[in-house]
Amino acid sequence: MPATTSSNSFSHSLNLIDLNDYLGPSQLCTKPNIPTTQEQQQPSLSKTQILLDDHPPPSTKVTESLPKAQITLNDCLACSGCITSSESILVSLQSVLEVRKEIQQPNRYPIVSISSHSLASFVAYNQLDSLSTGFKVLKKYFTRSHNFALVLDTSFSQRLHLLESQREFKEHRRRQKEAKVSGGKAPLLASSCPAWICYAEKTQGKNGILEMISRVKSAQQIQGSLLKSPRFAESVGLGSAEPIYHVCVMSCYDKKLEASRPDFQSDEGIKDVDCVLTTREVQEMIQEDGFDILQAAQETEESGQTLDSQVGIPIWIDHPPPIGSCSGGYLFNLLRASVPTDRGNIIDRLRLTVDRKRGSDYVEYRLQLAHTSSSQDIQDVSTQEPETLFYGALFYGFKNLQNLIRKIAPPSSSSTTNPRARIMGRRRKDQGVEAAKEADRTYDFVEVMACPSGCVNGGGQIPLGSQPGPSSSAPTNKQLIAKLEQVYFQSSSPSCSPEEAQQLKAAANDQQADLVDTLQAADLLDSHEHTFILSWLGSWGFLSDQASRDRTFLTSYRAVEPESNGLAVQW
Repeated sequence: MPATTSSNSFSHSLNLIDLNDYLGPSQLCTKPNIPTTQEQQQPSLSKTQILLDDHPPPSTKVTESLPKAQITLNDCLACSGCITSSESILVSLQSVLEVRKEIQQPNRYPIVSISSHSLASFVAYNQLDSLSTGFKVLKKYFTRSHNFALVLDTSFSQRLHLLESQREFKEHRRRQKEAKVSGGKAPLLASSCPAWICYAEKTQGKNGILEMISRVKSAQQIQGSLLKSPRFAESVGLGSAEPIYHVCVMSCYDKKLEASRPDFQSDEGIKDVDCVLTTREVQEMIQEDGFDILQAAQETEESGQTLDSQVGIPIWIDHPPPIGSCSGGYLFNLLRASVPTDRGNIIDRLRLTVDRKRGSDYVEYRLQLAHTSSSQDIQDVSTQEPETLFYGALFYGFKNLQNLIRKIAPPSSSSTTNPRARIMGRRRKDQGVEAAKEADRTYDFVEVMACPSGCVNGGGQIPLGSQPGPSSSAPTNKQLIAKLEQVYFQSSSPSCSPEEAQQLKAAANDQQADLVDTLQAADLLDSHEHTFILSWLGSWGFLSDQASRDRTFLTSYRAVEPESNGLAVQW
C-alpha cells in the first residue's frame, strides 16, 4: 500500500530503495469495493425491440452504492506496497479506544503484558527509581482504573525465547557443518523484530533470506501463546481462552502488525495477542485518566496475583535482563552457547574480538579458542590460527540492514525488485563473488533490528525530551539512549546489583573486556534460572510433547508477492 507524503525530503529515486518506516496513508492505501450492477426487470418490454429514432431508451441498470472500504492489518501484511505499514493505520486499528471498549464487554478476562523496553521508557520519563517500581505503578493503574485481572511482564517469555534459540542454533550449526562440505553456508538471523520480518517477506522472498531467519517466536507472541492456551485458561478458572483479552505494551508500532499475523491465531480465530499499545499510548492513557504515578510509586505493594508460577506465567521483572544488548541479548546468548560445556579447561584460552564497523549499530563479534602447547611445539602454537567458535554481528537500523542483505545474500539472487537497486546489484557482482569465496567466514548469527540502537529506541517509546520536571538543557539523542540503557540494565535482584548488571552489558561490548569474568557471572545467574525454566517446561508438558512445544514456540514465514498493478507504482 504505497504512501506518498509531501513532507518527505528524500527524492523519489531514493524512495524507491531507501526505507521510511513512518508512512502516511493515501488513497492508494484504501482497498476499493467493486460496485455491482443489476438489471431492473421491465416486464412490458420484449427481448427484441426496434427503435424508431436515434435515441436509445434510458438505462435500466442500477448501480449499488457501497461504503468506502477500509483496510485492515491483514491487508497490510498481504500487500508489498509499503515496507512495513502505515503508522496511523496501526494506531487506529489497535488503539487505546479499542482497549477501553473491549474491556467493558461482559465476561471479559483482561490481561496486560509489559515489555522491559517499555518499562525502561516509562521509568525514565516519569523519573522512577527502577523497573520494579515502574511495573508496580502500571500494575496498580491497570487493576484499579480498568479492572485488569492480571498484569504480567514479558521477561520470562524472553528467557524462553533465548532457551529455544539455543536449541535451534545447535541444530543450525549441525546443518551448517554439512553444508560447508557441500559448499554452502548461511547465518541464522534474529526473528524478534517485526519490521525486519515484514521487510524480509516483502522484498527478500526469492533469494533465500527467509530460510535463514530464526523460527522462534518473539517474547510477545510466546507470551500470547501461553496465555491463550487451554492449560492457562483452566488455571484461572475459565472454560476456554475465548474470554481472555490480552493486551501487550511494547516499544514499537510494528508490534501491532506482528500481533495481527494470521499465524498467531487459532483455527477458531482467537488471537494470541488481541491488541498492542506502545509505551507512549499507555503514558497518554494514564494522563487522560488522571492517575497519580508518583503517589502509586510511594505506596506499599498490594497482595494479589497468587497464581502458582508453575501453572501461570512467572513475573521476572526483578531478574537481571539478558546480557549483551538492550534488544534482548540474542547474540550474546548464542555466543555463550558456542563455548564447550567443559569450560574449566579452556576458559583461559578464550579470546573475544569486537570490531565496531559503524558505531554501536554495526558490530562484529568473533569468539576464538587459542591452541594449547601441551602436545605441540610452542613456536608452532604461536603461529597457528586460533579456532573460531562463534562469529556474529549486530545490525541495527534499516541502512545497516540493507548492508547485511548485500553481505549475506547469494550472489546470483537479487536483493530487491527495485530496477535501480538491481543496477546497483550488478555493480557489486564482483564483490559478491569475492564474498562467496569467503564462505568459511560467514556469520553464525546476526542480531537484526530495524531501529537504530535496538528495541530500547523503538518508535513507540516516550520522547524523553518532553519529560516533566526541571531540565538545564535538552539532552541529545545519544544521551537519551544512554539513559534508557542505564534504566534497562538496572535490577533489584539480590543476585546481581545494578552496577554488576551494567558491567555485564559493558563487558559484552568492550573489546578489552574480561571475557572470563563475564561468562562466569552469566553462568552463575543462569544456573538458578535454567533449573526453574526446565522444571516449568516439564510442568507444562513441553519436555515430553515436542509437537506442542513447536506449536507454542515456533513460527514460519512466507514471501509476499510484489504488486502487479502498474497503477500502484510510485514514480
